[in-house]
Amino acid sequence: MSIIKIILIIIITLVDTFRVLIMMMIKDGDVFSSYSKKWSRKLLRVMGVRLGVAGLENIDSSKSYIYAANHSSLLDIPVLLATLPGDARIIYKRELEKIPIFGYGLRKSPFIGIDRTDPRKAMQSIMDALEMTKNGASIIIFPEGTRDAGREVGPFKRGGFLLAEKAMRPIVPVAVTGTYDIIPPGKFSIKSGEVNVTILPPIVTADLDKEEMRTLKEQVREKLIEELS
Repeated sequence: MSIIKIILIIIITLVDTFRVLIMMMIKDGDVFSSYSKKWSRKLLRVMGVRLGVAGLENIDSSKSYIYAANHSSLLDIPVLLATLPGDARIIYKRELEKIPIFGYGLRKSPFIGIDRTDPRKAMQSIMDALEMTKNGASIIIFPEGTRDAGREVGPFKRGGFLLAEKAMRPIVPVAVTGTYDIIPPGKFSIKSGEVNVTILPPIVTADLDKEEMRTLKEQVREKLIEELS
């Protein structure tokens, strides 16, 4: 059953990548956001994921945010794209661009690739994301930067919070549960199951002083740990 699901996921991803690339050439404006949401919802249906979302009332769809989510599975990406409102864009590791066809779609997309091996390029990616928030886009970050911690919330890196500081946008903790059990890291298997996303109240960053900004990442991490426990 996992093999059938994986084949369907590959087919859906390839077809949708071709489709969105064509639409980006013939249509004005941002079509990638709506297509990424449709792609994500298709994948979740194929996998048999039952999705629950709480806290949407905490979000004003007319505003842009920095969403900070825990990260335990590749499934986190389509789950968040499918559930977060508005034009929400991920910061992804640039290694994903090596995937045939899909990687080309990522390079052409408004998502932000980050080279974690080069601090200068990583900072440029953050500045690119900053420009996007000025144009109304929200940014999804995974402050852990890795899935090595499994279900636990690992230490947070500063990069995404530097973006929140420079953009002066509210940062929204987002707790995701269930994805680890459906697609565990390093396992060639996909299970059906339930995933829950909880969107916590935004933390306003515009009025924070330097000391409060310095402790912001631990504050967000503690809120996620509390929600996930």
